[in-house]
Amino acid sequence: MQIYELRATRNALNDVIADLSAISEQNAASTAETNESMEALASTFSKISESAEGLRGLAGDLTDTISYFD
Repeated sequence: MQIYELRATRNALNDVIADLSAISEQNAASTAETNESMEALASTFSKISESAEGLRGLAGDLTDTISYFD
């Protein structure tokens, strides 16, 4: 009877370990996906910042042009 119980316990532990391994793989995939999203977001903010700088320059040029008529 004890051997049967030990085998059942071993099998249950193997199942738990397999489940934990699957969860770990899913977490790793989710982390990689999140990292890719964050990199894309950082790139987008960088482009927005560059565009804002360009707009700031255009606004300055426009102010200079308008002040010519004052």
